[in-house]
Formats: sequence, structure tokens, C-alpha cells
Amino acid sequence: MTNVGVGQSSDMMENLEISENANVANSDLEDEEEEHNDDFTVTLKQPIDLDDLCNEKGCSFEVELDEEGYSEEQNNYFNPDDVYRNLDDSCLQADDTDETSYDYLISKSTDLSDGQGLVFKQVLKQGSGTVVPPSAYVTFHYNAYMEMSDEPFDSTYMRNRSERKRLGTGGLLPGLELGLATMKKGEEARFIVRPEMAYGKLGAPPRVMPNTTILFKVTLCNYVDYSQAEDFDNIPETERGKVSFDQLLVAVNANREAASELMKEKRTFEAKKRYKKAVRLLENCRLQNEEEEKRQKVGVCEKVYCCRPEPRSIE
Repeated sequence: MTNVGVGQSSDMMENLEISENANVANSDLEDEEEEHNDDFTVTLKQPIDLDDLCNEKGCSFEVELDEEGYSEEQNNYFNPDDVYRNLDDSCLQADDTDETSYDYLISKSTDLSDGQGLVFKQVLKQGSGTVVPPSAYVTFHYNAYMEMSDEPFDSTYMRNRSERKRLGTGGLLPGLELGLATMKKGEEARFIVRPEMAYGKLGAPPRVMPNTTILFKVTLCNYVDYSQAEDFDNIPETERGKVSFDQLLVAVNANREAASELMKEKRTFEAKKRYKKAVRLLENCRLQNEEEEKRQKVGVCEKVYCCRPEPRSIE
């Protein structure tokens, strides 16, 4: 570990900066290699020409599917016992009324789409704390249903694994993302999403037919806000030396808190990257005085906080 002590010469500072940059580059390369090892790969039926892929014309290709693990004709996606435990009769015809089930539920819901009638929300269980911040990573469970069918066609519960996505990156159906952005931790809600904000006119055959309105029953388990850490990441390398130690600690603690939440979710690989980034920021920071040097040493020497269930903030 290399610390920038108080009163070192400019030559030493320059040499140290080169060494630090090399260490950071090597560490980033290790992270990229680890990520690469986790990449998902598929086999193509026919080879493709990379020149065709990169030019304006593009190219088409087919993926070689594992016939044992997937079949377009397969309808039994989940265990029947799991399906039974997740039945929801609210998708069926409403009792004592001529309304469809969705019309009845919509009458008890709030329109989230500025009066356009595209996404409706009904809170089933109140959450706590603040609403999800923009660009946060959200962890949630959901069941997805079609009208007049009490069996979910998709479910994180039946996959026995929660979903984790970042808001604002296009990784979610627009209607589901709009709904999640209104939730609090622990909240349970029902969303009715029109095709325009779900699977569109084409649907997602064979499970979702074209032009289908979807009901999502969602529980927001947790969210993590990385914005403070990412604000620091967006500062050019040439300008980071001007950042105060207190500003740097904000980024350090944001990474540490994010890693702690990831550990709780048993996402150890992602947590490890966040812990390493927090420690690296402390190890490579520029110090202005003895007080900052003392605080930096305390933060770096207490790397054991990475393994604590509730690591304390560095001050």
C-alpha cells in the first residue's frame, strides 16, 4: 500500500502517480477479466462475417438452442405445485358485475401515466422509507398474469430468485419500470400495464399473445442508490486530485454501503467489486495534511469492515 505523505517532493509525487495509475489499471483489468469469465455465450448455427455485422446493412443469424433445456412447444415452464401456490383470482371475472376483472381493478387504482390510461397502480401493502431514487438498482419479486387467467405466465417466486435491475437503463418493460419508480422498500403493489407499455402489439409468443394487457403483482425488496459513487466516477482523472478528502469519502461510503447491500442479497461478485473500489479510492487519494492522512489510514487499515454485516461509515 502506498500513501502520499505530507511534505513529499514533487519528483516523488510524479513517480508515485505513475505507480498508482499502473496499479489502478492492473486492478481494473483484473475486474474486467473476472467479468469476462462470467459472460454468457451461445452457439450460432452458421458463422457470421464481422464486417457484415459492423456495417450499415447488418446481418442475421440463428442461435443453436439446447433442445433438452428449451422448446418453443413447451408450455409447462414451471412446477405445477409452484403455479398453484401463486394463483391469483383477481385476474378472473369480477363478481356481481358486468365489468371485466381489469376494469374492476382499474376502478380501484391510480393512473401513473398522466391520464393516458396506460399504467395503473393499487397499493396492497404499504412500504417504508423514501421512494426509489432515479437510477437506483432495485431488487424485487413479481408475478405476471394475463386477464382471465389466474396462473402466472412469469414469476420470480417460481424461479426462486429475485430480479435486480437498474432504473433508467432500458432493462425493464416501460410500464413495470414506471411502477417500480413509485415504490418504497417492502411495498407490495398491483400494476395493470397496457400493451403499449408492456410487450406491445407483437407480444412475446408463445407465453404472451399479441396486444395483451398485463397484471404485475410486485414486491420491492430493496434498492441501492449508487449515484454518489457514480458522480465521483464521472470526474475526469485529471481533475480528481482537486477533489477534497471529504468529497472522496462520500464516494467511498457510497461504494461500501452498496457492497453491504449486495452481500445481504448474496451477490458476492458484485459486492467484491464495490469493496475493492472503495479501498482503492482510499489507497490512491491525495492528502493535504496530517489529519487527512490519519483518517485515510484508519479507513484503509479497517479493511475488515468489508466482511462485517453492518460496516460503519468512515469519518
